[in-house]
Amino acid sequence: DGERAVLRQALARSNGNVAAAARLLGIGRATMYRRMERAGMAGGVH
Repeated sequence: DGERAVLRQALARSNGNVAAAARLLGIGRATMYRRMERAGMAGGVH
């Protein structure tokens, strides 16, 4: 899935930091968690 690849790449570039990955993508942290959930990536408790 394309979105999952984009999210995973952003997370890798930010060393797993969700807030930093969200900034890289120009979205908010809450949006990042929602997109991760939708892409089937466990975002943990937030």
